[in-house]
Parts: sequence; structure tokens; C-alpha cells
Amino acid sequence: MDFLKFEPNQQFDFIFSILVLHHIPDLVGAVQAIKKHLKPNGTVYVEEFHLSIVDHDTSKWFFDHQDLLEIAEVTSIHQHGGHHHGHHSHNHHAHNFKHHSHDGHRMTPEERWKSLFAHFQPKLHDCPYMIEQLKTLNGDIQVESCPLFFRLIGTGVDERRKMGTSRSEGSDHKIAQKILQMEQESIAEQKIKPFGLRVVVSNTK
Repeated sequence: MDFLKFEPNQQFDFIFSILVLHHIPDLVGAVQAIKKHLKPNGTVYVEEFHLSIVDHDTSKWFFDHQDLLEIAEVTSIHQHGGHHHGHHSHNHHAHNFKHHSHDGHRMTPEERWKSLFAHFQPKLHDCPYMIEQLKTLNGDIQVESCPLFFRLIGTGVDERRKMGTSRSEGSDHKIAQKILQMEQESIAEQKIKPFGLRVVVSNTK
């Protein structure tokens, strides 16, 4: 569904967005649409990638765990980089968690992270710009970091389920829970930076 063309017959008390806004090229238009569809004093809940915060230790943690899950055939997220086809035009060959650049150079974790998102056209929005636009909702805004890798695991599991190669649903849920626990612990111990950001805008005008 094209959110900018969505025309419901009523307004909503609550609008929930997980890893969506960074996909929409016209972010100003998207936030205006949220304002249009939200009741006065409504609430908007957003979780998004904080792309620019990821450093060496964080990107290494991400790919170490992702590569292990790929080997175990838990997730097929490398095929889509956590994004479904159709949101952007892109170079298919760059759209994965590759280890090497086209010239054969073995990439560092930071280079792999940047290459994961660099091919998207138009360029993905990062959190600072999304927060700036969400402030135009003129409500009380709360911003906090949050874990996000476990959500990407869920995306990859969904892809395997569509292909009929996923494990049992209970097993998938336990894996996602364990990844969330490990991610939370690593963030709390300051081993990695949280590459998710949670934004809640309430009492909108």
C-alpha cells in the first residue's frame, strides 16, 4: 500500500510505524499524511534504524551474529537486507551482507554496514532527519535508543517461511527472543551502540 495515497474514512487515535518512514522518499509528505489521519491529541509510535551511529564494534557484532544465523539457515535476510523489494530501485548485486567489494578487497565491518544501505535510490533517511520531521506534529516528543537487530531476524524468518524453508514457529520465536536478550545485554554493557531509535509523539495538535 502507498501510504501517501491511503485515504481512510476515519482518523486514528494511534499510528504505529516500524522501519517504514526511512523508505518513503517524500518524508515531509508522509508526516503530513500522519497528521491528517491522526485525531487531535493522538499518539505516533515509530521505531527506525539509526544508521549513522553504528561504529566498528557495533557493525562487527551485527555481522558476526548475522553470518552465524545465515550458516545455520535461520534467516535469509541477506537476500533483502531487511527490506522487501519494491520500496526502492537498487543494484541486486549490492543488496546483501557481502564480505568483499567488487575489486576483491575484504571489507571491514563498517564498510559492510555502509554497503548494505548505500545502493538504495533514493537514499534512506537517517534518524536525525526523521526526528526533525516528526517534531512538526507539534506534540510531546520522547526519543530513546532501542534494540533493533532482533527485528531484522524476524524479517529474515518471514522470508524463509514464504519459501517454505523456515523452522517451527516456536523455534523462530525463541531465536528472536534470544537475539533480543543478547542485544540488550551487549547494549547495557556498552559493548555495542543501539542501532535502533524509538520516537513517541503524543498529545499532537
